[in-house]
Amino acid sequence: MSNGSYGALWGLVLGLVWVFQSFPAMLLVAAAGLVGWGVGRFVRIDLSALGKRIEQLLSR
Repeated sequence: MSNGSYGALWGLVLGLVWVFQSFPAMLLVAAAGLVGWGVGRFVRIDLSALGKRIEQLLSR
């Protein structure tokens, strides 16, 4: 899965909170998915390095 896919997935998951409200909320879900895709597509994050860093902080 690419970074863009992960970003879109997170945007859609967060946007699902809005879905249970009304039809305009569904449009916000689409917008959240696009924003998430854009962030995931253009921001490169090394998830394995981030996980190791979090593990180091928690082991202290």
